[in-house]
Amino acid sequence: MATKKRIYAVTNTATPDEDGNCPTRLVRASNKAQALSYAARQDYVASVASQEMLVACLSDGVTVEDAGDEEVAE
Repeated sequence: MATKKRIYAVTNTATPDEDGNCPTRLVRASNKAQALSYAARQDYVASVASQEMLVACLSDGVTVEDAGDEEVAE
C-alpha cells in the first residue's frame, strides 16, 4: 500500500526579503522530515568535518549544534 503524501509548506526563515517575507516552497512528501530533507538538499550539503575545518570554524566562533531526536513523523 502506498504511503499517503501531503503537501508541506517549507519556509526558509533564514533569508527573509526586505519586507520580512520568507521564501516558501510547496513539497509533496510522506512526512515533515522528508519534505525538509528534500528542500534542504537543494541548498545544503553535509559531510564529516575534517580536523582543520573544525579548528577553523571553532576559531571563528561557530558552535557545534546537537541535532538530537527531533520529531520525525507527522
